[in-house]
Amino acid sequence: MAQRRGSTEKSALPIEDNEDNEDNEDNEDDEANERGVTIESLTGDAAHHTPSRYRDRVVERYREYYTELDLPVDTVRTAVDVYVTLQRNRRGGDGEDRSSSGGGVLRVGYDVVIAATVTIGTRVQNTPRTLDEISGVHGVDRGEMMRANHRIQDACGVYTTPIPPGEYLDRIRSEYTLPERVTVTATRALDAIRGDGSNPAVAAAGAVWVAVKQHGYDGVVQRELAAMIGCSGAAIQDAVQRIENA
Repeated sequence: MAQRRGSTEKSALPIEDNEDNEDNEDNEDDEANERGVTIESLTGDAAHHTPSRYRDRVVERYREYYTELDLPVDTVRTAVDVYVTLQRNRRGGDGEDRSSSGGGVLRVGYDVVIAATVTIGTRVQNTPRTLDEISGVHGVDRGEMMRANHRIQDACGVYTTPIPPGEYLDRIRSEYTLPERVTVTATRALDAIRGDGSNPAVAAAGAVWVAVKQHGYDGVVQRELAAMIGCSGAAIQDAVQRIENA
């Protein structure tokens, strides 16, 4: 009898584990469904304020930025809010098209405008995505995107600042699962040039490179780090030089 009880107890353990796993999977599914519903609602708001012939494109573009850049919902929400504000200003309260209120921005095309609102969303929410990553999703010209960005900010009264370099450092740390000692050293290295006007993403990459070299950590390859940040290896080396000279 004792042996049978032991067998029963052993067979019960996997069942309990499976139930826990099923609960976790259910929770993950619920979270994914909730995010999906939120994105559907947000893109619906954008579509509602878009001429009918462009609605499908606008909805598709925001969904693609959300998935391809793995953007938080709040970042997409901010981007869509800016887009909706732009469209409202463009038409005015009486529905009349008023190019002086932001409609002129739309002459660059919806792809550029949407990309520009995404850059605004990432900066407002401190979501570390580079300009090259954003412009590259649909191959829009980076300079044109940023010119639209500035005009949209003026039209909507929304003004942003660059994403802090520490946010990019957190992203790199998460991407490479950096050891604590490397992260601490990288943070100190970044502090040495914080506020010197450096590109925040490149500064973070330079700080990480200083740290991995100091600790002899071989889990980061410079060309891969440069590709992730959207810069050259030479740019990272320049950041390293500034850190060492600070």
